Formats: sequence, structure tokens, C-alpha cells
Amino acid sequence: KAEAQRKFYGVELSQVRLEDIQQSTPDPSLFAKARHARFDEIDWFISHSWHDSPEAKYSALQAARTKFRADHKRKTVVWIDKFCIDQTSIADSLMCLPVFLAGCKQLYLFCGPTFLERLWCLLEICVSLEMGGRVDDVTLVLAPPEGIGEVDAYFEERFQRFDVSHAKCFDPSERDRLLETIEAGFGGLDQFNASLKGVVADLLK
Repeated sequence: KAEAQRKFYGVELSQVRLEDIQQSTPDPSLFAKARHARFDEIDWFISHSWHDSPEAKYSALQAARTKFRADHKRKTVVWIDKFCIDQTSIADSLMCLPVFLAGCKQLYLFCGPTFLERLWCLLEICVSLEMGGRVDDVTLVLAPPEGIGEVDAYFEERFQRFDVSHAKCFDPSERDRLLETIEAGFGGLDQFNASLKGVVADLLK
């Protein structure tokens, strides 16, 4: 835990620019914008897929930032992977993921068309709930592809068809390891599927 505390960083959302999140490739210079944080300092852990629209993501985050500022009269501090993980030692920081999640006040899920297909995104939800996170502390933002009329219907259908065994990962060996982690944590992939569908049903209410 001490190691995770040492690696726990946050960044003010006002520091995140559109061009910073247009590519998933590591950019060590962005880590300079983050600062070391205490466990009660970070407002949102931002979970998102790098394969979803950066423009839609940026727009949603800026709208959320504006509302937060109006409600709380201060800046929003967030954990977002590209800024808050030291890109020169990514593997070490990812080992600390459970503690990073527990150290943030809320989980902010930016759910675009590919979110449910990315294993890291699903693991972040899984770990957050395993660490005692509550559904009340999760913000779900639905961002469908352009041209979708019935947004809720589009996502409800995707959530109903959801199966974690179909999720993808950049590294196939990492995919196997993450699936094993989920299987061990939930007693099976079917149990995880059922648990996630239950959480999403609560969030969509």
C-alpha cells in the first residue's frame, strides 16, 4: 500500500486538453501536469476506452467539470491513466490499480461503443466494487456512435449481450491474466457477467 500511495497522482481536469487524449500512445510529458495526491483528494477515477471518440470524451468531461465547479466552487481533480501513471514504469503502476481506485471518491465511466469490449475497463469496474465501492459513487456517461436515436435502447441491448469472455486487450497474454483475475474474484466469468449487468441496471435507473 505504501508503494501505491507513493505512485498516487491526480491532475486537474482543466489541464486535460483534447489533443492530449486523441492518441493512446504514452506521452511522458503529461505526467508533469499531475501532482502527488492524498487518498481523499481525487474526485473521479476516469475509466474509458481509448478506442472511443476523443471528441465526445473531451466534451463530456468538460461539461462535467463545469457542473462540478458550479456545485463545489473548486476545481475537479481526477485520475486518468495517461497523466497519472508514470509512463516510464507502467507495469509497476498498474499493480497498484486497486489502491488507486479505492483512493478516488467516485468512479466516472465514459461508456462509448467500445467500452464493454475493453478488458481493462471492465476490470476497473470489477475492482472498484470488490474494494467496497457503491453504485451511488459511480457516474455512467453513455456516448453512442453518431446517428443513434434511441441512446438508452442502444446501450441496454449491448449490456444484455455483454460477455466478458469476448473482451479484448492489447496484449493477449495480459488478456489471459486479467480474465483469470476476474474469474478468481467472482467465482467464474458467468458470475461476473451477471454482477456487471446488475450494476448497469442500477445505474441506468
